[in-house]
Amino acid sequence: MTKRLFKIFLGIPVLYVILTAIPEAILELKAETLIENPETKNPLVMHIVFNFLIFFIYILLFYFITRTIFSKCGFSYSLKETIKKEWTERKNVWSQIKNDKYKIILIFILYMIFMIFYQFVWNSIFGRKKLSFYEYDFIICPVCEEFIFRKIYFDYCSKNSRLKHVYVLNVIIFALAHIIALPDKFIGGAMFTYCYKKYNSLLLNIAVHFLDNFIIILIFQILL
Repeated sequence: MTKRLFKIFLGIPVLYVILTAIPEAILELKAETLIENPETKNPLVMHIVFNFLIFFIYILLFYFITRTIFSKCGFSYSLKETIKKEWTERKNVWSQIKNDKYKIILIFILYMIFMIFYQFVWNSIFGRKKLSFYEYDFIICPVCEEFIFRKIYFDYCSKNSRLKHVYVLNVIIFALAHIIALPDKFIGGAMFTYCYKKYNSLLLNIAVHFLDNFIIILIFQILL
């Protein structure tokens, strides 16, 4: 079971990102061409339509990938039931966070410093990195990625694997699954995995991942 699980997970995350990146790139080029064309009517409507297509493709791929994992590995998790259960027990998680508030603030400040420094260095060496045309990251990425990488992968491997370095492996695979494993992906993966290991809350991880995406967008808009 463990060998089969890792064989599937070593390939699926990369395939997952590639399959989402290809239609995104194609639709992005098409959308930019149409929106920048002065003859195009209602560019805002076109923007919404292309975002909806990306959103639909992302959810569709998420569904088929999770179905593949469940069928190949012989186990199942329910995203809806997980969130519902955690929402009823949110007071317990919140009390843990309150006890660790200074540690969380310190981690957040250090992460912000790293991201600002990293973006400035990247910009000075390679030039400004283009911000994605789409905003679906804010809606679906935190949910899908945290469910796959943390709830399914990390949680299952921690309970059913003899490996002692599941944490490190999860961070590495999360970074490599984004194709270009830049330092910010490793740092982000380490933060997400630590958060899940510490508080065992998918709902909290989704919120942290959402905040991470927002911070990156904010840095792009203000500092670069």
